[in-house]
Amino acid sequence: MNHTQGKPHRINILVATDHGGYNGNIAGIGRNLSYKLPHINKKRFNIILVILRDDGSLKARLAGTGIKIYHLHRKKFDPFILIEFIKIIKKENIHLLHLYQYACSNFGRLAGKITGVPTILHAGDLNYYYPWYQWLADRFLAKATDHVIAVSESAKSSYAKIRAIDPNKIIVIPNAVPTGHLKHLGSDECLKLKKQWGLKEECQIVGTITRLHDVKGNDILLKAAQLVLQTLPDTHFVIVGDGPLMDQLKKNACMLKIDRNVTFTGYQKDVAGLLSIFDVKVIASNTEGFSLALVEAMVMGKAVVATAVGGINEILKDNENGLLVPPQHPKAMADKIIHLLQNDPERKRLGECALNDSQRFNMAIHMKMREAFYEKAIAVSQNLTEKRHSYDR
Repeated sequence: MNHTQGKPHRINILVATDHGGYNGNIAGIGRNLSYKLPHINKKRFNIILVILRDDGSLKARLAGTGIKIYHLHRKKFDPFILIEFIKIIKKENIHLLHLYQYACSNFGRLAGKITGVPTILHAGDLNYYYPWYQWLADRFLAKATDHVIAVSESAKSSYAKIRAIDPNKIIVIPNAVPTGHLKHLGSDECLKLKKQWGLKEECQIVGTITRLHDVKGNDILLKAAQLVLQTLPDTHFVIVGDGPLMDQLKKNACMLKIDRNVTFTGYQKDVAGLLSIFDVKVIASNTEGFSLALVEAMVMGKAVVATAVGGINEILKDNENGLLVPPQHPKAMADKIIHLLQNDPERKRLGECALNDSQRFNMAIHMKMREAFYEKAIAVSQNLTEKRHSYDR
């Protein structure tokens, strides 16, 4: 196998992720990959996807796209991951590795170093939970880290400071969402969806589409909901998503005596439909590298109240295309929600501004940037190899 003699007619890219979701339900990482991988230029790039843990969610989303998928059925500390990576690299004649999440970034970098294939890490979060073993791995693998794509300036900063990656190796390419599947429901369909969830036709709905994990701040959203309901008792809160805190959050709603005004839908595929019935979209996160859910709401023209953390600050400008509040501050969040629910013109203005600004996250623009970086990574690798060969002579 030779990755460096001449420019390959078609670049084979191994994209590897630890998982695509949980319990058969797709998560943010899976949604991200399912949005982007089918949009790559197939004449120039051939994607081979590797998933360590097989939950079926991402595979289902990519059915019919022609993308070859390997399920390794391995846990994150399994050393056989390295052996399987090397086998796949050789079998598929891989030219470039694009690595998501901790386990794949570790074993993938090792495999790249052994086989001479350049690696790209994907910086999609702010390393809010950064385990000690990853600290060791990142220092050990520093010289095996060739390139990094960060989804925001905040993610770039986190990877440079926390994961000790040379900032000169990091490029920022913001995430994107395809707009074709984000279509508003008609009034009759909205009414039908409200009835499905037991919501009154005339009630105002504050919603979030989230993962029920403590980093997402949904406990704060419930406290804000209690404050909102003191002023606007007919408001209903809809929390879409699944996760380990589902039972605890339901208990919290009961303890706050707001459970009659809060609906937990669990995981739902119909993001656009649920966004259609939201009057206000809320993001209560404690940390965000980049929020796909935020951009989806913007594409749908929704007024958003979000915490001023990480990559959210790079997407929203307060009072221009959304409203920002401090994290862990239910009173501030409640005040902004009440302001929007009581002010139809302001809600409409912010929604329209959000829709116009969402064009920054156009999928076509994103894919051109990503494909150009893939080409650059291949060219850099070839140039380095040619220099080494000239020294050897």
